[in-house]
Amino acid sequence: MNEKIAAFIDKIRDLSDNAVNWVADLWETNRTLLLAGCALIICIPLILIVVIGMGKSESDTVVNGVTIDDYIYLPEEPGLGKDYILSRNKQPEWSEEEARKWFVEPDGKMMDDIRAVNDKLINDLLEAVP
Repeated sequence: MNEKIAAFIDKIRDLSDNAVNWVADLWETNRTLLLAGCALIICIPLILIVVIGMGKSESDTVVNGVTIDDYIYLPEEPGLGKDYILSRNKQPEWSEEEARKWFVEPDGKMMDDIRAVNDKLINDLLEAVP
């Protein structure tokens, strides 16, 4: 096992030596390319940090003179109407009064509208049949 670790460390040393020699050769032959690459590697993260830091964060948003960090803003809920019933007793059938109040007798236009919708559904279904 120690031989494998030693071989691995030797490979890493060879790679680092090759990288150092490559940088030294590049320094001797083309300094401007090496310096431009180093400047690019250093400047890109710095520019990104500055751009991200200059962006306005959501915590800076002001609502009614108070920043959002100060409290959680929840809109008001609409009130329940007088006719809204949270729970009711189920009845097996309607009384005559309830039927007159809630049941709407369909007229000719309602029936035509329902017929048109149903005909469209039937046509769509029949078009899909091979």
